[in-house]
Amino acid sequence: MTYLIPLLVFGFGQVLKLLIRLVQRKPLSIRNLLYGGMPSTHTAIVASLATVVGVSEGISSTTFGITLIFSLIVIYDATRLRAIVGEHSSILNKLRADASQPPLPETVGHTTTQVIAGIVFGIALSLLLLMWLG
Repeated sequence: MTYLIPLLVFGFGQVLKLLIRLVQRKPLSIRNLLYGGMPSTHTAIVASLATVVGVSEGISSTTFGITLIFSLIVIYDATRLRAIVGEHSSILNKLRADASQPPLPETVGHTTTQVIAGIVFGIALSLLLLMWLG
């Protein structure tokens, strides 16, 4: 049953992201929910996965080590790598301003605050669900 906890964290994170956008009166779209926003659900799901594995198998287990490294790669991707892609998109959009093609999306990553919120949300909700589900 504990393997479902990261999926629940992801689902709750997406709902929270939707509620935050509604409170901020920002436009809603599938793109807004999948790319960027508070909290980072990419980060929340991998933080949850590492938490569940760490609690169930111990932090000295090989599985936890693999999960932690995987999580760090996803977190790096959610922040730095996607920010670089956004910068490239911005430059390309300026270069092809007269083209008949639609502009490339420039905001595809997460801010540091969104990533930290995702980590805290993922760990905290996982621990609560682990205690509640036993």
